Amino acid sequence: MLDEGYDPPHLEDDGKIHKFPAPDKKASNRSAWYVYFGTGGAFGDWVSGLSYKWHEKADRRGFTDKETRQRDAEAFAAAAQRFNEKEKGQLAAREKANLMWSKAKPDFTHLHQYLDNKGPIGAHGTRVLDDMLLVPIWDIKGKLMNLQRIYQDGTKKFLYGGEVSGGYYIIGGETTAKMWYVCEGFATGATIHELTGKHVIIAFNCKNLRLVAQMWRRHKPIIVADNDYETKIRGELVNPGLEAAMEIANEFSLDLVIPVWENYTDWNDLAREAGSKEAKRQLKLRVQP
Repeated sequence: MLDEGYDPPHLEDDGKIHKFPAPDKKASNRSAWYVYFGTGGAFGDWVSGLSYKWHEKADRRGFTDKETRQRDAEAFAAAAQRFNEKEKGQLAAREKANLMWSKAKPDFTHLHQYLDNKGPIGAHGTRVLDDMLLVPIWDIKGKLMNLQRIYQDGTKKFLYGGEVSGGYYIIGGETTAKMWYVCEGFATGATIHELTGKHVIIAFNCKNLRLVAQMWRRHKPIIVADNDYETKIRGELVNPGLEAAMEIANEFSLDLVIPVWENYTDWNDLAREAGSKEAKRQLKLRVQP
């Protein structure tokens, strides 16, 4: 982790996912994560898409067959326990998400500051609970699996232990529409829909973008890139949003649109600062794989 430029906290040997700030990010932006269980683990970054796995390759020379079987049995039991704990966490998050969603109210009058700060943009089916804007994350069966909580200052958090992988949120349009877009964030999705009137599927981060694009590839969606040219890893500039979008467009033979404007990195920035006319113009400039 240190070799990749990450400064992790004390590692907890519990097999659970722990989040911490990524390099060059605010303390509240805990996009980096790790999971560790003594003989193995993994770490990565949901924003940059970095993912790395590690396992101790134990030297089994000198062990009897009985000792080897015992070690394998213990490792399997530990893995099964971690899997059960993960499932319990996901179930608890689903239950909490459904409870919060039932208590939340639709935002018809721009009660939430985040929506005003972003343009303003419409609520598009989201709800407000206390100071949180709630964006639902649906699974492929149409069931609520998690919530993205967006606070007044723009801080975003998922429910602890909840799933995001394979989840999505859809804004507007008919399911029979001829043109679909797939993007990362809610503000980007709302902006694209308001500019085009088309169907937009939100994947929430670049790592999940590929799964969502794969799920809906039969509709030949246009991949909407974030242009994260200011992101740094180990002191070097990288562009995880653009790189992920380009890889997905190439893999599934899908068209790609990229926002290009000085000092701004996504389509909401572009529409607010350069104007809707310029944003619409750039949406027509599709890059083909």
